[in-house]
Amino acid sequence: MRFFVLSCCLMCINLVSAQTSSLIPGNDLSDWEKRGGSARYQVQDGVIIGTSVRDAQNTFLCTKAEYGDFILTLEVKQDPGINSGIQIRSESRSGYQDGRVHGYQVELDQSPDRLWTGGIYDEGRRGWLYPLTRNKKGQDAYVLGAWNQIRIEAVGPYIRTWINGIQCANLVDRLTAKGFIALQVHGIGSNEAPGKQIRWRNLQIRTDNLNQHRWPVQAYAPEISHLINELTEAEDSQEWRLLWDGNSLDGWSAQPRNSCSMEDNCLSLSGKSKLLYQQGLPDFELRFDVRFTEASRSASFHYGNRQGADLAMILLDRMKEQPPGSLAGLIPSKNLSEPENANLRFSAQKGWNRVRIVVRDGQVEHWLNQIKVVTYDLEGQTFRALLEQAGFPSDRAIDDTAANRFYLSYDAVGPVEIRSVAVREIR
Repeated sequence: MRFFVLSCCLMCINLVSAQTSSLIPGNDLSDWEKRGGSARYQVQDGVIIGTSVRDAQNTFLCTKAEYGDFILTLEVKQDPGINSGIQIRSESRSGYQDGRVHGYQVELDQSPDRLWTGGIYDEGRRGWLYPLTRNKKGQDAYVLGAWNQIRIEAVGPYIRTWINGIQCANLVDRLTAKGFIALQVHGIGSNEAPGKQIRWRNLQIRTDNLNQHRWPVQAYAPEISHLINELTEAEDSQEWRLLWDGNSLDGWSAQPRNSCSMEDNCLSLSGKSKLLYQQGLPDFELRFDVRFTEASRSASFHYGNRQGADLAMILLDRMKEQPPGSLAGLIPSKNLSEPENANLRFSAQKGWNRVRIVVRDGQVEHWLNQIKVVTYDLEGQTFRALLEQAGFPSDRAIDDTAANRFYLSYDAVGPVEIRSVAVREIR
């Protein structure tokens, strides 16, 4: 019996070994190639060591092989003051920015004002897709100066990360399905000291039978989806619903009628126009993507409130120069997720921006690209005073049929595109 049990254990060990493989099998870097800058890489006793040099470019040690769906585990240790990351499903093409490495990056950075290690950054393309602004537990997972266990699952459109067993990212995105894996040494300026190091070891990858080995998703790591006009299974279970089906204007009205068109999965507004969603909402969480051009002059998103005021979230205002995300005429926006950073991480020139509005028990939040930019209390004295100053009496009677109901409209001057408009009622 003991021999039978031992044989079974050995069979299981062999099976696990067959399913995973090392990314440095020969204790050398023959399966890798360097791209980008001039940082140095070497391997010692199974540890890849990246050393920073004075170079404005980021440097990447890239696998020669490409990977689509996989589970990658490794350990990382980095010196203080040096940024790094792990590229997955990444590319380098001569026709794209002279071969610049681009693609999903699992961030390795413990700046004191931004604990986003384990978040997902889209290197060379869209910027931050999943900062840890909504995952406080994930922010505390990484230990600077020590060996940290990293787990990355990329299965279909789902990209998830764990640091030391704590889930950090829970991203859904379909832009790139396959590419190389790379280890980054961030470029440093002339005023920064070179010679800082990042170390990677125990790089193990699994590409078969992935569903049997995926870890469960944790509630503290909210799913952030960048699918276009489509809900995920998790969003369906949370009772999200699309306010635009991608095919018709059912439920919406455009003023004037010819000011809105549908092209390439987008709602396009031109000239001075308004797009109104007819149904009122109680407390809710709403999100959508918006894109502008240089010809776009202004755009805002309107919603009602218990005082009967018409509140508007500024998306673009090149005329009055109100910053994006502001509560129009009342509260200017600022980066509340990174107190030391004045950048709102919002593009008024190109690319899609994710807008998020949350209204819950009188508390309202405005978010741009996963950065909180405005928060206020509908019932608070400060907000009531702001309404009075703007000409809305704070003691205005509330129609019982309209209490706790919200309406959505969209005003624009100049071309503006929106897509992936989705909402869930907060009960």
